[in-house]
Amino acid sequence: MPNQRLFPFPPMHHLLPREIPPAAGLLARAFFSDPLFSHFFPDPAARLGQLEALFAFRLRNALEDAYAPSPALAGLALWELPRGHAGRLNPAALARAVAMAARAGWQPLRRMIRFQRWSLALRATLIRDPYAYLDTLAVAPAFQRQGFARQLLAPLLKIADDLGVPVYLETQNRRNIDIYTHFGFAVVHRTRLPESTVEHYCLLKR
Repeated sequence: MPNQRLFPFPPMHHLLPREIPPAAGLLARAFFSDPLFSHFFPDPAARLGQLEALFAFRLRNALEDAYAPSPALAGLALWELPRGHAGRLNPAALARAVAMAARAGWQPLRRMIRFQRWSLALRATLIRDPYAYLDTLAVAPAFQRQGFARQLLAPLLKIADDLGVPVYLETQNRRNIDIYTHFGFAVVHRTRLPESTVEHYCLLKR
């Protein structure tokens, strides 16, 4: 559990284990047309179920870093605080990883592993600890343009500012860049995923 003294925003809701299925569904719908996840899961007919399995696994493996604006789950953010960027997978999660792959597919899993290795290597050339990392940010379609993205971002930005560290994130959706630049992020690197047409943008807020 993160140190709650670092979180001066009472409205933030720390995701509970029983909320993982609806939260995974929220993320699956939010990222259904995202270029990166379309690359991982190219079959639209199967993609929603595959994404639900993937996000349920990710949330179970990083529950301590998952926050929503309220129990209504209008949106969700996954953060990593400074010096918390070690690989999330641990021996206790291996069984869940196998179950996730059985549902989401082994070929997509191989694509995701290749991407993870590539993106981590790239990140290491762009920034060094200490820094905060915005892993995931999503707002349910019915709640968009109502200030929930700001509510999800503000605590992380405040923590980073108090600690004097930058915030790093990646996106493969060009439309997201305007949102993040509005909050003070700048694109520091742009490239393309190997063997794909997916653009990869690295952003930093100092």
